[in-house]
Amino acid sequence: MSDGLRVLVVDDDEAVLSVATEFLERRGVDVVSVSRAVDALERLDEGFSCVVSDYEMPEMDGLELLERVRAARPELPFVLLTGAGSEDVASDAISLGATEYVQKRPGRGRFDILANTVVNAAEAYETERELAASRAFVEDALEAVQDVFFVADRAGTVTHWNSRLEDVLGCVEPGERDPDEFVAPDDRPAAAEAFEAAIEDGSARVDATVRTETGDVPYEFTFSRITDDDGRVTHVAGVGRDVSERVARERAVATLHETTRALVGAETPSDVFEHAVAAADGLLGLSRTAFYRWDADERALVAAAARGASTDKLPVLGDGSPEWAAFVAEETRTVNASDAFEGATALVVAVGSHGVLVAGAESDGFDDVDVSVVEVLAANTAAALDRHDREAALREQERELAAKTERLEEVNRTNTLVRRTQAGLLGASTREEVERSVCESLAADDEYVFAWTGAVDDGEVSPRAWAGAGESILDALAVEDATASPAWRAAEHAEPVVVSDLVAAAGGGWRRRALAAGAGSAAAFPLSFDGGSYGVLAVYGRRTDQFGPEERDILSELAATVASAVNAVERKEALVTGGGVEVAFRVPDATGPVSAMARRTNATFELEEVVSKEDGSWLVYVAVADVDPDAVAAAADALVSVTSADVFDSDRERTLVGLVVSEFPAVDVLAAHGASVQSLTATPQEVEVSVTVPRTRSVRELVAACEERLPGIELVRRSQPASQPAVLVEGLTEKQRTALRTAYEHGFFSWPREHTGEEVADAMGVSAPTFHQHLRKALGAVFAEAFGDQSDLND
Repeated sequence: MSDGLRVLVVDDDEAVLSVATEFLERRGVDVVSVSRAVDALERLDEGFSCVVSDYEMPEMDGLELLERVRAARPELPFVLLTGAGSEDVASDAISLGATEYVQKRPGRGRFDILANTVVNAAEAYETERELAASRAFVEDALEAVQDVFFVADRAGTVTHWNSRLEDVLGCVEPGERDPDEFVAPDDRPAAAEAFEAAIEDGSARVDATVRTETGDVPYEFTFSRITDDDGRVTHVAGVGRDVSERVARERAVATLHETTRALVGAETPSDVFEHAVAAADGLLGLSRTAFYRWDADERALVAAAARGASTDKLPVLGDGSPEWAAFVAEETRTVNASDAFEGATALVVAVGSHGVLVAGAESDGFDDVDVSVVEVLAANTAAALDRHDREAALREQERELAAKTERLEEVNRTNTLVRRTQAGLLGASTREEVERSVCESLAADDEYVFAWTGAVDDGEVSPRAWAGAGESILDALAVEDATASPAWRAAEHAEPVVVSDLVAAAGGGWRRRALAAGAGSAAAFPLSFDGGSYGVLAVYGRRTDQFGPEERDILSELAATVASAVNAVERKEALVTGGGVEVAFRVPDATGPVSAMARRTNATFELEEVVSKEDGSWLVYVAVADVDPDAVAAAADALVSVTSADVFDSDRERTLVGLVVSEFPAVDVLAAHGASVQSLTATPQEVEVSVTVPRTRSVRELVAACEERLPGIELVRRSQPASQPAVLVEGLTEKQRTALRTAYEHGFFSWPREHTGEEVADAMGVSAPTFHQHLRKALGAVFAEAFGDQSDLND
């Protein structure tokens, strides 16, 4: 055990010094020997475990050296060597603090005694020093710990403690006071139970509130028993840790959980704002908190909920404010001069794209726990608001989908109605049938109460056809000012007119009669086609807002279809039967194929027959006199608008030409407005055409349309036509009559036959079987008329 010991030996006798050194080194001691006391003092700080010194030395004796050593190193062992009979010196040495003395006697035995004495003293010194260092380390370690540490006996009396306990309790001698004084009354039983559990089981833990000078503080105590060498419990060591932050975090977590549940259950964004502010107030214990939401209309942050202030009194935060900067950057910032709280320090936490949470700081400001807790709150709030946005978007999508589904059903219903109505129009051969068919089809739909068509002229509405339970509406139009009705306005302005709510609308008797019939809304559509007006279509719906955009568009298309159908039947009627008023026009420098041929041949052409073909082209028969037929054919072939040209009958006085032309401007414009061409003469300078206009059409509108489409046209005369010649066969259809006339003009009935049936069919633009079918039925009708057979041969 003497290994590691270092001893300083001082003696002016070299022999003694040598022998003493030898004996000590045998014991494993590291020996430093000097012959002078002064030298020993100079080397005293070299870490010796003991000093051995002779008493009688020159310059400084052993007692003086002892005094100097005790002044520098009071704890260092010192062994004094004295001569025989020097008991007084030995006594003085002990009184001065010498550890031991050894007398110099003859023989080697005295050096054994010296070695034993020195080793024992040095080992005792080193052991004590190690124990002292260990105790100091433990004490330093306990003092370095911020936790409270104490040791109590089994009775609970505190015997040892660190300074942290004194600081917490505010007393210098905690052991002199009853431990119960420092624990809150409610926690004393639990603390005593944990203390006894540590004695029995070895350790225990308990949470207890400690009463400190600054107030009650939550602590966590851990008790561990201390035993002696025989295993008996003598004391209990306790460690107390301030768990204020942990308790605060646990409370914050609990509050966050409660807030999260509240946020999830919040029905509106306003409820979310209120829950967030309340939670921030509870988490931080601050008197001023506010939620600022992003207002897209204001383009700024607007107070939506607050604690400690009214939202009405909080300012709007826009670009340039520190809160705005935190919102834009989506960051958490501590603002030293908050605009929200009159320049106070505030914690600003961005809540996604929804706004910011602003908390006004107290004197201590915000620690990391505060920031973390509020950031978690902000994230939960943002999630709740995101959910509300998604749900709102979903509800909007559902509303839009429901509306679209409703509109689609409405559109499908209306489309079905339109298709049914259009199918009815295909079988109509007169305008009356067309108008009656569309009215009956519309009135048959459960969504419509009444439908009618009428003509509008000079402020008067004249009903023509109607269907449904609403005739009294027409009676009101007959006796009141019709210009207030939707029908008159639609025709006058050539655009649809919709009255979405008849109850709220202004109007006369027509409105009251419509309400009485069960209508909630009304719509009127002009019947217009190719620039011409054919009157108006009025429809009355059962519901308010019946005529939405889609239904309005569909009914507008239906009105256009009706106008087109009326135009078609009137054109057919005009081309077959003529009309009621005869009108003659002159067109200088007219365009069109017949006028072009007249200019190319410097001749006059007379129109013999004109037939409208299904593909939109025209089959035209014209006659010209005193012109070489080859010149006529060449003039026709040179025109792009002439698809084909055939000379059927020619002599020096007269040539008959059949033309298929893609356009015939004069006839096209007139026929489109229901006029029937009676005669047409084309000279190199002008075209003169005479037509008859049906009694159902306005001559004024016809003249206006011709002036717009045929520049320079002049009205020559207007008169009632002479009586029409009798028609050979009244039962012929237009296609049968065209087949019969074309076959005759092409010399199909001549002998020998000038053109085959295939050639005549080609001239008509139909297949040969179709031509023969129409021709046979036409001939059958003619023969039946001639021979008196009244059976129907047209089926």
